[in-house]
Amino acid sequence: MNTEKNTIIFRLSYDGATNVIQTHKDQYDSLMCLISEYLNISRFGVCYGGGSCKTCGVILKESHNFEKKFVLACEVKIDDELANKSVIIL
Repeated sequence: MNTEKNTIIFRLSYDGATNVIQTHKDQYDSLMCLISEYLNISRFGVCYGGGSCKTCGVILKESHNFEKKFVLACEVKIDDELANKSVIIL
């Protein structure tokens, strides 16, 4: 299996710090799971992926333009759509 092909790289910003995240498509069920494991944020994703509490809200930003989109991290898959984007945790 070619691991480079399955590698997803994106930026993750929270509380004034930005980190480059490198992961694989099958490593996490969702962006919320990755963030919950990577950062210890109180009350982030308290419904554990149900999408009902909206505590996992993030902004997705394309690296090449200014377009921003509010999404729930529990609904974002770790796949090619996430590659090279910036994720801003609210």
